[in-house]
Amino acid sequence: MSSVDAKDEARGQEEDEILQIGTSRLEWLFAAIGGLIVLGMAGYLAYFGLTAPETPPKLILEPVSVQQTADGYLLQGKVRNEGEMPATQVKVTGELMDGENPIERSSIEIDSVPQHSERRFGLQFSTDPSQHSPRLRIEGYVEP
Repeated sequence: MSSVDAKDEARGQEEDEILQIGTSRLEWLFAAIGGLIVLGMAGYLAYFGLTAPETPPKLILEPVSVQQTADGYLLQGKVRNEGEMPATQVKVTGELMDGENPIERSSIEIDSVPQHSERRFGLQFSTDPSQHSPRLRIEGYVEP
């Protein structure tokens, strides 16, 4: 037998030994754990996607503070979205009231209020809002 044949035979025996070893039990264990994690995540996402309520945006307005500026008075406020859907192009209007009569009106459009978040805004008035009853309301929004 030549030395080349002996080398080929030795290499063949090494390959057979490697193939016989195969995948260890530890590798199978980690593969099973990884598969269970992936299946669990997929199941959770499918469950959440099928059962989550698609409630409209629930927007809540709250005045925060009044500051005097060079142009008058700034009524700062925040809008919270406690709903499950985002709202875009949210139009907020503020009116200063003297009893039932509106004295002054200001409005702003907020680009986006994602679900479970809040955005701050400011409404400019020439009359001091702290001397009157400010009334804030949402005139409308768009669901994206």
